[in-house]
Amino acid sequence: MLATQDVQVDEGRALGEELKQELHEIDLHLVRAADLAARYAATNHYDVAGYVSPIDSIRFNCHLTSQVAGDLVAVGK
Repeated sequence: MLATQDVQVDEGRALGEELKQELHEIDLHLVRAADLAARYAATNHYDVAGYVSPIDSIRFNCHLTSQVAGDLVAVGK
């Protein structure tokens, strides 16, 4: 019969692995978002839409801070 501590260790290990996988998937999504942000910044859509910059447009429309929007564009480039 397994001790309670053994079950908790196995559950913790499984949760840790699931968390690691989830964060890896988030990283992949962020890389894709950065690529899209850089490609968007290369267009003039933000200007036509009345925004000061692509970062301003991304910030407003994606509900991000200016820093995060700027980082996405920079990483994407």
